[in-house]
Amino acid sequence: MVYVVRGKFVVGKSEQFVENLKEIIDCKICFCGTVINAQSHVQFKASNLTQIEMIGIEENIFYIGNRPLKSLADALKGKQGRFRRNLLGKRVDYSGRSVIVVDPSLKLYECGVPKEMALELFKPMIVRKLEERGLVDSERNARRLVRARSTEVYEILDEIIKDRPVLLNRAPTLHRVSIQAFLPVLREGKAITLHPMV
Repeated sequence: MVYVVRGKFVVGKSEQFVENLKEIIDCKICFCGTVINAQSHVQFKASNLTQIEMIGIEENIFYIGNRPLKSLADALKGKQGRFRRNLLGKRVDYSGRSVIVVDPSLKLYECGVPKEMALELFKPMIVRKLEERGLVDSERNARRLVRARSTEVYEILDEIIKDRPVLLNRAPTLHRVSIQAFLPVLREGKAITLHPMV
């Protein structure tokens, strides 16, 4: 008798054919169970990747050293997540952050700016003035002179700040009065100073 198995003709007894079919079916069932287990394992790992705390089992929390791993959802959400930390909030060049204290000797339209902060705020203008005056031959040397805090740099800084106001912002910025312009006055220390009536 001739039987067809997987597109091939097989000659043999019917009992042997049935036994062969049973073996094939048993292997297929075992294989299907293995595939289902593998699929559920992959699903478990994928859910751990996207949201670690979703399942609520202790096994699914992995550690590097003493720190638990963050899932993709953890990396995106919250204040320290990718959206709020990097994409929405941008760092502003030539800006500074400091404590504000009072100084009654200032006029209402003046603010005291620390010398170190003023050097950073006005660095491009200082570099340009150094090159214009011929004190340096390249921008690299000008930046090196600014880092060295030479007397020429402070003289140029005094000239620059006479006619260039700075903007001070007090958080939270809810309305336009939170940002005001002041004429800078160089001060020692690290605090920004303001008139007490401002």
